Amino acid sequence: MDTPRHIRARRSGFSLLEVLIAMLVLTMIGLSATLSMRESVSAMSGVDESTRAVTALEQTREALYHSRIWQLNQIAGTLIAPQAADGTPIPGMTDLAVRVDIVPVDDDDPQLVVGPLESGSRLVTLTVVRDGVDLEATSWLVTEG
Repeated sequence: MDTPRHIRARRSGFSLLEVLIAMLVLTMIGLSATLSMRESVSAMSGVDESTRAVTALEQTREALYHSRIWQLNQIAGTLIAPQAADGTPIPGMTDLAVRVDIVPVDDDDPQLVVGPLESGSRLVTLTVVRDGVDLEATSWLVTEG
């Protein structure tokens, strides 16, 4: 059986509709891959910021760890530059600040807040701040008897 020539010619290639659908599918796949890459880059920058904040906390805590209560009281409620263990500013962290909060707590029950003259114990909290947003925090107890 012999088919006419114009019918054979139509069956040998893709129609315009098929080509447009294929292009649409490829465009959607490309767009999805681009958005996925953008999310990954955004997540990586958040990890970098968190790592810098933790480093600032660790180093500043080390610098202040052996301070006496009267020394800590002098910087209570202030923002200080992140400090290395030797007390010098940490390079490359000028966009970060460390808020120092000192709370007098009961000697026997550190969860109970008391007046400053009632106790020799203080809860020290360091919070890393960037552009007014708290990033990371750490706390420890200082006791002088």
